[in-house]
Amino acid sequence: MAVMDFVIPVVKLKQTLSFDMKELFKTVQSWLKDRGYKIEEKEYSESSPGENAQKTHFLWKCEKKVDYYTKHIIEIKFLADTTHVIEEHEDR
Repeated sequence: MAVMDFVIPVVKLKQTLSFDMKELFKTVQSWLKDRGYKIEEKEYSESSPGENAQKTHFLWKCEKKVDYYTKHIIEIKFLADTTHVIEEHEDR
């Protein structure tokens, strides 16, 4: 019978900031793949409740086999309520 040992508790982050969603996905995927994890997307959904608003949800299960008896599993649940913003920069 398999035994699961939770190394760290669930971590929740809540932040208001400007970011590029595609760049965030690429960075997280790259970090996991560079460390030998296989990524399985278990859930994905997007909805647009408003003109410039978007809700994104995904669940990734990332696994890396360590040896015959052990594998590391990272589960990432991502929930984002985003607003599309165009930033304008003045040339100096």
